[in-house]
Amino acid sequence: MLPKRAVDDRNQRAVAATSHFLVLMLSGQVPGDGMGEDASVTAQIPDFVILRGIAFALAGVSGEGLFDPQASGLAPSVINTACWRGYVCWYGVGDDRLILDRLVLGGASTLDGEEIEEGTTVLGRPAHASDDGLFAGCLDIRRVGLPVPFSGGLLLGDGFVGSTYVHMGFHPAWRYESVIELLVREGRVTAIADRSAQMAAIRSRIAEGSQTDPDGERGGLAWIERTFTLDYTRSGLG
Repeated sequence: MLPKRAVDDRNQRAVAATSHFLVLMLSGQVPGDGMGEDASVTAQIPDFVILRGIAFALAGVSGEGLFDPQASGLAPSVINTACWRGYVCWYGVGDDRLILDRLVLGGASTLDGEEIEEGTTVLGRPAHASDDGLFAGCLDIRRVGLPVPFSGGLLLGDGFVGSTYVHMGFHPAWRYESVIELLVREGRVTAIADRSAQMAAIRSRIAEGSQTDPDGERGGLAWIERTFTLDYTRSGLG
């Protein structure tokens, strides 16, 4: 087992490694034609789960108990059009336990109705102005270490397939080359499975037209609302 400091350092390197993915998301430079969506609307920045030194995008959720800002008295403010909800979480797995490692909030967010300022204690840690250019003007709370009492399944994606990019919502798991499923019970990881081959098969069938996109026909309010969820059915499961 790695010493805690080594784990923390590895996790911070994994957090930094998300920058390339986020640059593509925020700039709209992900390969692909967007399939006719309004280019002023971008895909949403996902949460991340740091596992084995890799920051995976959270691409599917089946269960309850992930971090809820409102339950902690937080009212996040919009960051930009790629993060309407106003926050991004980085979860970690240590000693088979799911924890909240880092939280970024929109700069006008409040805690218990009061404006969060530099040094304000949030989740037991001081909030600082983000030094990450991708989150300029945001509040950054690091090394939180908050246990997350989630129970259910999580789909984690790495290696985004640019040709599947859609200018709306969160990307489901079939749009990633590497997909890992975590099964969690009351915050403890009980099983880890590689779903990459399954997601690749779905992606191939969608590309060749023998399977429809699980999100259905693009356009309309119902489709938009669906893309802002992470239900397993969006990844062809469940």
